[in-house]
Parts: sequence; C-alpha cells; structure tokens
Amino acid sequence: MSDANYLFELDQTTQSVVNAIMSAQQLGGGSVSVPIPGASRSFTSAATKPLTWAELHRHRRQFVTLNKQRAKLHSGTAIADSFVDYLQSMLGR
Repeated sequence: MSDANYLFELDQTTQSVVNAIMSAQQLGGGSVSVPIPGASRSFTSAATKPLTWAELHRHRRQFVTLNKQRAKLHSGTAIADSFVDYLQSMLGR
C-alpha cells in the first residue's frame, strides 16, 4: 500500500468508526456496543453521557497524527481495530 493510499484509508476508516459510534448513540442512548464496519471488534461505551462529535473528532485527529508514519504497518481491518482500541484506552472504557 502506498503512503497516499494508506493516508486515504486511514482517514476514511477512522471517519467511518466515528460515524458508526455517533449513529449508534443517537439510536441507543446510554450504554452501547457498536459493531464497527470493517473491524473485527466492537466499540463499547458504558458512558452515562454520550460522547460528543468534538470529543470523538479530537481523538480521531490524534490517532491519525500518531499513525501517519506507520504506512506499512496497517491496512484495512487493522486500522479500524487499532482505532477502536485507541478510543477504548483514551476514553477509559
């Protein structure tokens, strides 16, 4: 995978994870387990208050910045799984 393709896939995949979480929160309210498209695991939120778009977007930007240099280490499902793991650890869930 070329660097340009990796960055595009990184951007698209992390955005789809954020979109899936936001959609599930709107439908489910409080605690939700969100199946993530393209990932082998789900995102679980036991939060009493929903995550905001700004909070998820901030974590997405940080993750993308941290992973720009790893173009040969991630692809497809690995990106989604890594981002879900990152969110779980950053959000303490």
